[in-house]
Amino acid sequence: ANSRNMYLTFGVHVVYCILQTILMLNLLIAMMAKTFNLSMDDTHRTWIFPFANLVLRYERLMPPQQANLAKNRCGEADRADTAAMSALDVKRAKFFVVDVGVDQREKAQKDAIALQTRKHWSVIERVTARLTDCVAEVSGAIAEIPKVAHRQNVLRNLSPPPRGPPAPPPRGL
Repeated sequence: ANSRNMYLTFGVHVVYCILQTILMLNLLIAMMAKTFNLSMDDTHRTWIFPFANLVLRYERLMPPQQANLAKNRCGEADRADTAAMSALDVKRAKFFVVDVGVDQREKAQKDAIALQTRKHWSVIERVTARLTDCVAEVSGAIAEIPKVAHRQNVLRNLSPPPRGPPAPPPRGL
């Protein structure tokens, strides 16, 4: 130890180690909380499909006279008067309404995009207006190309032919 005050160096090192440990534990807790929240968002989707599969399997195992009763079907019928439904109506009705819920990650991404769009709306409008102007200018220039080419052809036809003998070709090196 090549310091003037060995106790001060040791004290600073101990404080650094304690702070480092606290920060690392805090980071670990934050990472675990994020993982827990993500898995909790997916729990509804995780159990609803096996449950729906189980219910549908039990419906297929029921005897036909019980399976055709509206009270033994899962979900809600697409008609309000289930008591007045015949067995044929029950077979044809759509009963399998399964609501999975909103994907939290997708919703968060859409919300972030909407926030960025609102935040930068003035810039988006200016860029859109500028691009519209540029497209109009380019379209105008493209429309002028045939007119300019026609004018050049007319000027070529109006110019007098060259006088005198043609110039001799230049001699090579």
